[in-house]
Amino acid sequence: MESENTHSTLIIRADATARIGIGHVMRCLSLGESWAGEKKNFFLGQVENKTLVNRIKGNGFQFKSIPAVYPNPDDLSQTIGHLMRQRESLNDAQKQVVILDGYQFDTHYQKALRDSDRFTLVVDDMIHLSRYDADIILNQSCIPHGKYYQCNSNALILTGPKFRLIRNEFRNSASVFGGDNTSETNLLVFFGGADKRNATLKVIRALQRLEKKHLQIKILLGPVNRNKDRLKEELSNFPNGIEFVETVSDMASLFNWADIGVAAGGETSWEMAYMGLPLFLMALNDNQVSNVKALCDAGAAVSAGRLEDFSENNFLSLLDELCSASEQRANMSHKARQLVDGEGPNRIFRIVTAMNSRTVRSESLSLRPVSTQDAHALYQLAMNPDVRQNSFSPNPISYTHHLRWFHEKLNRKEDTVIWVLDLEGVVVGQIRYDRHSAGHAEIDFSVHPAFRGLGFGSRLLDKTRSMAVKRLRVNRLKGVVFDSNQISRSCFIKSGYTAKIRSQIHARTCEVFEYRQG
Repeated sequence: MESENTHSTLIIRADATARIGIGHVMRCLSLGESWAGEKKNFFLGQVENKTLVNRIKGNGFQFKSIPAVYPNPDDLSQTIGHLMRQRESLNDAQKQVVILDGYQFDTHYQKALRDSDRFTLVVDDMIHLSRYDADIILNQSCIPHGKYYQCNSNALILTGPKFRLIRNEFRNSASVFGGDNTSETNLLVFFGGADKRNATLKVIRALQRLEKKHLQIKILLGPVNRNKDRLKEELSNFPNGIEFVETVSDMASLFNWADIGVAAGGETSWEMAYMGLPLFLMALNDNQVSNVKALCDAGAAVSAGRLEDFSENNFLSLLDELCSASEQRANMSHKARQLVDGEGPNRIFRIVTAMNSRTVRSESLSLRPVSTQDAHALYQLAMNPDVRQNSFSPNPISYTHHLRWFHEKLNRKEDTVIWVLDLEGVVVGQIRYDRHSAGHAEIDFSVHPAFRGLGFGSRLLDKTRSMAVKRLRVNRLKGVVFDSNQISRSCFIKSGYTAKIRSQIHARTCEVFEYRQG
């Protein structure tokens, strides 16, 4: 992880109980590892398990319990009170960074924290609120086509596996897929820290029918699993024997022991993928469906479907095939490793630091040609309220229309060129040149509102001008800007463009800027 100090304190607000599980807390701990430094970091939450509390403290956090959690109003007042006392004691120069992870934290809670002058990052994977309020929204899943966050215009949205929160215990351990090393197949079953729907029981009952020999099975029980006694009783007469594992100090070694991981489609599935473990996944909740699909589509997993549709016959048939197919498992392991590089916490750390300090390191920023993979990122940027307000077509765009337009532009290589400004894998700006007639190309550019005032617009204009002139074989570039769009006007002037004429477009006064080559 990064060793530099953020010069701002990290505060995590998340809970871990038998009702909601421990996933919210565990994924946030990986972010805490990136913030390791001289400053005091704080963890605020309701955490039922003492071992987990000790783990939080062992990661360098001061732990403060929140006895009554939101929507109880005491939660918000206590949280803001802790933040105020902490800021007064440390005299931070920058805003405190608050990580908020939990489905109960609604728009009111998010807005209250941001209005109290904190830099907030909301971890989400459901897009279940009508509106979000944060500086950064982190969704580690791939957002379904056509969906986007309704949020404040300067919120930066981070999505996809490149931002997966992988903890140091996995990053510091070499992944070794066992495959054909022995005649036995090692099966690890783990359905999360709570498994409140007791998926483990259904799998155990199915495994009792398994006739396959040379199969070693370990069942990992999470720290807040309330079904332990019932599960042990169920296994008391199991003929082949199954080992229960309750306390694990080295999860990575357990993943390396396994040849197949039977798991839920939550955070652990991505940790297993990072370790190269072939996966047999089940979706326990709606928010796990997209994870299971993504891992299966990538060839890293086999799906056992949703828990409510669980079939012992189907489960055993698929498991028998996977146990017998060592070559398939080796291929799955290879594809799983390609999905997640483990750098997600570092990327997020650098992005937060850049936004909070208003300083971007040059090595974090790159200008590159647009690719087909940028379609959704450009859609999110185009749908930003500030961008729409300064567009000549301000109405919302359907994703279907955007995709059609985007691919048409990519296919018109002689008439259109597009570059994007990439910050740690996030598109924070774009510029497009369209050739309209011989010797003339028109410019469209936009910068994410969170990064305006940092010179990104001028950078886009300066760095692409000569390339656009050469690629499109033109000698004039034109930009048309609403007179009220002072930021864009300043960018054109700073980049050497000349204001030519004023005109009326859609009953709004516009200014035309021009650059002539040579």
